[in-house]
This record gives sequence, structure tokens and C-alpha cells, in this order.
Amino acid sequence: MINSTVAVNSFLLAIIKHLYVVLLAFFLPIIPALIALFILTLIDTAIAIYVAYKLDEEITSGKLSRIFPKLIINNLVVCSMKLLSDYFIIPHGEVLVEVVLLLIAMIEIKSISESYFKLFGVNIWTKIRTIINRK
Repeated sequence: MINSTVAVNSFLLAIIKHLYVVLLAFFLPIIPALIALFILTLIDTAIAIYVAYKLDEEITSGKLSRIFPKLIINNLVVCSMKLLSDYFIIPHGEVLVEVVLLLIAMIEIKSISESYFKLFGVNIWTKIRTIINRK
């Protein structure tokens, strides 16, 4: 009886180790991108809260609770594109993850730009262009 328990425990431990290696191999290439998206989303949320505070708009928990589905959906989209590019035959599938990451990052940056415009009345892209053209 003791030998069978030890055998089952070692078998389960081997399965857990194998699962850990598989998950690590899957997530390791996209962890920096997921962290970057997380930071962009947090920056967007912080700026939106600051703008709402400065403009005396009401900040409710309902509005703040939208951040969690946004983070989950962004991560799920990136992970699903990684699955598609790794395990299905898609020509140039590795580019798919980068394109999706770029699109999500552009949406976050556009949202930050809109919040900046709301607060200061200046388009951030126009301001960047004038700084670049000045040199």
C-alpha cells in the first residue's frame, strides 16, 4: 500500500513538473509584451482618473471596475494569437502576435492622448510633431 502511494505521488509530481515546463515555454516569449500592455493599461487608467479628478467628474467603482475585463481580454487575445502562431499552421504566424500587440498598444496610447487633450486642450501628436520639426 505504501509503495503504491509513493508511486502515485511521484507520478503526480512528474506531471506537475512537465506542466510547469510547458507553461513556462509558452509564456516566456510573451511575458515582456504582457507586462508592457499591463503598464500601458495602468498608465491609461491613472491618467483618466487624474483627468476626471481635475475636471470634477464623478469617479465611480463601476467605471474603475472596467479595468479588470480590459486587462483579461488583452491578455487572452495575446495568448490566443500566440497559440494560433505556435500550434496552427499559419504562414508568418510569429508576426501575428506582434501585430496584435501593436494594435492594442495603439488603442491604449490613443486613449492616453484623448485624456491629455481633454485636460490641456492640446493634441499630443501635434505637440510632438512641432518639437521634432523645430530641430
